[in-house]
Amino acid sequence: MAVLRDRPDIRLVLVGSRVAEQPLRALVQELGLTAVTFYGRASPTMIPDLMAAADAQPVSLRADPFLAATTPSKLQAILASAQPVIAALAGDGAELVRQSGAGVVCPPGDGDELASRIVELCDRRPVERAALAAAGYAYYHEHMSVAMTATRVESALQTISGSR
Repeated sequence: MAVLRDRPDIRLVLVGSRVAEQPLRALVQELGLTAVTFYGRASPTMIPDLMAAADAQPVSLRADPFLAATTPSKLQAILASAQPVIAALAGDGAELVRQSGAGVVCPPGDGDELASRIVELCDRRPVERAALAAAGYAYYHEHMSVAMTATRVESALQTISGSR
């Protein structure tokens, strides 16, 4: 967010309260960042409304070969919520965002590139951001929804049992 000081239209709202909150608050204060808000802990019932109030959802994992082979569960929730994704991911998670067409991707740990992707997304027309959200939503329902997963599990069980 320090790189984006000249963009008052871009704000970051952090929801949750974990061990990293206090060091992040200290860093935000040290850097004098006014576009970062800490919402704090939120009940699970509030999360959908908080997500819907945003223009995009960030998801990130640090640069690590093990983490590159994983996909954050938060990513599925973002796709299902029909929100554009700002992903600072490598590997499987980054590939999922690219395949789904749901947002922008940059390498983890590269703050300048992340800022560039945020600006790229924010500068798109609303209809273009809506298309990213719709693409992610469609991808989720086609590949990741409970119904799709149940169909795949049923098919696999039928194959294993020889009833197919």
